[in-house]
Amino acid sequence: MDETSVRLSKRMVELGLCSRREADACIEQGLVKVDGKVVNTLGARVRPEQQITLAGTPQALATLPVTMLLNRPEGEDAPPAQLLGPDSPRRRG
Repeated sequence: MDETSVRLSKRMVELGLCSRREADACIEQGLVKVDGKVVNTLGARVRPEQQITLAGTPQALATLPVTMLLNRPEGEDAPPAQLLGPDSPRRRG
């Protein structure tokens, strides 16, 4: 392909469709179409003008458990769920 082509998973991230890991899972599970054709090969390359559609969320990632850690201030007796909200600080590690 020409020098303007990029990896499909990278282009999906650029378009805001999903994360890189989710993109790879979607591609492997046949959930991605490029110009109306299913693409299930990792490393496939696309041009910027090609239409990319996503037909759902990958099964394995949709069912992964999530662990949350909460550092409560000393003396705080409220249940953990009450301490979480939109103004809670977020930190990824």
